[in-house]
Amino acid sequence: MRFYSTHLKAPIVGFKDAVLNGLAPDGGLYVPEQIKRIDNELLKVLPHLNLPEIASELFYHLLAPEFTKQELAHIAQKAFNFPVPLRALSETLNILELFHGETLAFKDFGARFLAEIIQKILPQITKEVLILVATSGDTGSAVANAFYQKEGIKVVLLFPKGKVSELQEAQLTSLGENITPIQIEGTFDDCQAMVKRAFTDRDLRESFFLSSANSINIARLLPQTVYYFAAVGEIMKRATWQSQPIAFTVPSGNFGNLTAGLIARKLGLPIERFISASNDNRIVPAFFETEIFSPKPTIQTLSNAMDVGNPSNFDRIISLEEKKGFALLNVWERKQVLIKLKEYLSAFSVTERDTKNAMKILFEKYQYIACPHTAVGFSAYLREMLNNNLDSNQVILSTAHPAKFKATVEEVLGINIELPNRLKEAIEKRKPPIQLQNEFEELKRFLLDKST
Repeated sequence: MRFYSTHLKAPIVGFKDAVLNGLAPDGGLYVPEQIKRIDNELLKVLPHLNLPEIASELFYHLLAPEFTKQELAHIAQKAFNFPVPLRALSETLNILELFHGETLAFKDFGARFLAEIIQKILPQITKEVLILVATSGDTGSAVANAFYQKEGIKVVLLFPKGKVSELQEAQLTSLGENITPIQIEGTFDDCQAMVKRAFTDRDLRESFFLSSANSINIARLLPQTVYYFAAVGEIMKRATWQSQPIAFTVPSGNFGNLTAGLIARKLGLPIERFISASNDNRIVPAFFETEIFSPKPTIQTLSNAMDVGNPSNFDRIISLEEKKGFALLNVWERKQVLIKLKEYLSAFSVTERDTKNAMKILFEKYQYIACPHTAVGFSAYLREMLNNNLDSNQVILSTAHPAKFKATVEEVLGINIELPNRLKEAIEKRKPPIQLQNEFEELKRFLLDKST
């Protein structure tokens, strides 16, 4: 598989170069040049494969011949050594729990895969490797744990001050050694903008081999297709699955999770429809209503990992249809791409009140305790059912363990929830983060000082 830039001004590259570059040299995001459909034989055996086996088959389809089948099987076994249960709330409503990895959030899938891939190609890198990450909550801790104590690799995490939960911050700041957390006076979008600028800075690129572990890195994105295949494999075990189409509801912040699902669909996975669920940061739902994509300052919400006012992966979603990023489209092309997207994608925004109500409904009707992000997804699903009353196998992605948002969950539901041991350990080991202003030059000086 080869990759082009959404800005169309950078060379087409293979997977290894796309991973190592992170961001394309022209500032665009890498997108698969062609997406070859999987063999129907893989679909037939999907219900009989476990998660590492699904990952191994899928990675070989996507990444051969840059990696051998044996290498990819080894990576899949190391990266995906945790369960992905599909919880049936009713005959047709399911929740796919993506939070059983090391840091109790779906970001473990991409982060662990990326760490194994970079370790595999590390010998061809001559400079010190610096992984630079912006996080609105869960990405940072997943990346930190995935790269912790990996020789020859430093990780710097940028997170917005006061805009991640106490438990998320504990996870970000509890490791040390090759992991450096930095608290920025600003928003996630500010952190993300600083990371993007770093990739185009000549001094930093001369001092380090810079790479990203945000979903701007294609190696964070592709492994997220695996759990869509796993979920469909579970549904295919049911005798009635062919009589009802499959739809996924995806809580969406930076839109990497949804982009992975769209890639899975293009690979041939039988997904009829997607429901994109945003919180009050409703940039993409507004585009669906007005045909205008207008980034806004980030609004802080209960579902903080989705607090993104300028979602990067929206460019990839457009490129999957039009072979170029949004900024390169003329007015007619924007209208046409929206028409295409609406054929299989709905986009809703969910208020704070509706988020809390969704948490209560899930608990009272289904005895299911959900984090705020999962509740945003459930609320959007209810909206879609109200509008279209779809008769389908519905899968809502549950992106984080509810205990990571203990205070919110307990306040909304009026219950006490126990912290998993991993979160207790993070609280005990947390350390004060480095604090920097929202100024790129200050970050640049800090990074260059670390190289000496």
